[in-house]
Amino acid sequence: MMKLILKTTCLLIGLALSPLSQAVDKALLIGVSDYKSSAISDLPGITLDLDMMYLTAQRLGFARQNIKRLEDAKSSHANIKKMITGWLSHNVNKDDRVLIYYSGHGSQIPDANNDESDGMDEVLVSYDADIVQGEDYSSLKNVVVDDELYQWLAKIPSERIYFYVDACNSGTAYKSINLGGKNGNNSLNLKEKAQVKFLDYPKMLKIRHKENKGMAKDLSKSLPNVMFLSAAKDTEFALATPKGSVFTLGLDSIIESALIKNEKLTPKMLHSRITTFVEEKIQSEKMQGKVHHPQLTAGNTLKNENIFPRAVTDNTTQVARRVGKEDFDRVLAAGINLDISSKKTTLKLKDVLKFKIDIPKEGWYLNIVYVGTDGARTVLFPNKLENDNQVKKGIVTIPGKKMPFDIRASRPIGPSYVYAFLTEHKLNFYQDSIDGFDKDGKKNAFLSGVSAQATRGLEITSRYYAGTITINVK
Repeated sequence: MMKLILKTTCLLIGLALSPLSQAVDKALLIGVSDYKSSAISDLPGITLDLDMMYLTAQRLGFARQNIKRLEDAKSSHANIKKMITGWLSHNVNKDDRVLIYYSGHGSQIPDANNDESDGMDEVLVSYDADIVQGEDYSSLKNVVVDDELYQWLAKIPSERIYFYVDACNSGTAYKSINLGGKNGNNSLNLKEKAQVKFLDYPKMLKIRHKENKGMAKDLSKSLPNVMFLSAAKDTEFALATPKGSVFTLGLDSIIESALIKNEKLTPKMLHSRITTFVEEKIQSEKMQGKVHHPQLTAGNTLKNENIFPRAVTDNTTQVARRVGKEDFDRVLAAGINLDISSKKTTLKLKDVLKFKIDIPKEGWYLNIVYVGTDGARTVLFPNKLENDNQVKKGIVTIPGKKMPFDIRASRPIGPSYVYAFLTEHKLNFYQDSIDGFDKDGKKNAFLSGVSAQATRGLEITSRYYAGTITINVK
């Protein structure tokens, strides 16, 4: 193993493990990217959203066999209803947890039963949704309406229902934005080709006069057993990108980080951290448009209860720490060879490691990751002092002049690995990590861990260089 010495400070990573009690927790993950109707615009990155939430559910203690995934054609209105009122409701008691996640378009339709103060019902847009043309205004069919969703959830006997919605339900933010269908221009031309997760259909009624919490308020007002965390305020829009939706990227990183650190994480804490994450992500990527603010609605008990109510197991910990050697080896194999070398690759305890990387391209972006014998992953470059990872062609030495640390061999003995990735597309593993933020959302840690976004960012990059060296400690 190698030890990173920051002047006189050592970086140590540990986890406390204990058995998991038995439970019949269930999770339903719903995502729609490729809509059936040509009039409804598709969304990027939804498959990645579902991949992230599949792992997130496992981190939260949900067994794989109790996680169901509905994607695209499987996410029809009838199938969503069947899974919530059937599978999710059966064989579940009050002590079991239920997780529901949705990523796709949100929208509004005219209120059919006059229970909405603004005259509009909030909806989740199912795969088979379609526009119903009217003489004066249009509506949608085959969508999940907040009123019926309320009825479905009321049938679930669990006292802990966690509902995450990565969509937006407001039409007020789109009056000046032209959103077309599959052949139209539904992109806001954001830097990461982000798209709004709201379906603004022709002749849609837009009569909202004041902001409210929309679906969140409707679902939770009489259901104290439901925690509802959504991506945006009623007057804002959530964003989907090819790397995954911004809100879901935050869920993934924050929950992963809390589990690895064995930290308590309540919905209230999650809401605070994901609000900071979304703001930092959108501003760091220089996306055009407003930052959207996640909204939390829940009873006091659920709001302040640890979302990790049961102890962490070895298997759950491995899920949380999945971004490791095997993941980097996979993306390494797909990259163009990057020359990385060291004069000494076999070290005794306390020996110092130094290595060089031959950069073949001017102005590309370099990320260097250290994977220890124990599997801990640390971003060596960029870091707090050298946050700009756009590099010049030539030799880069690590540690460099601006890096006030040594990498020293330490116990346990065995192999450690250094990976270097050079991309034409901007990737910054240090900024993408959720680790090291202070209460004001500023990145103050010198080094950070590697978030799950690292390999995903590499996998969607069309061209990159990659290299590695193995360091043996004896």
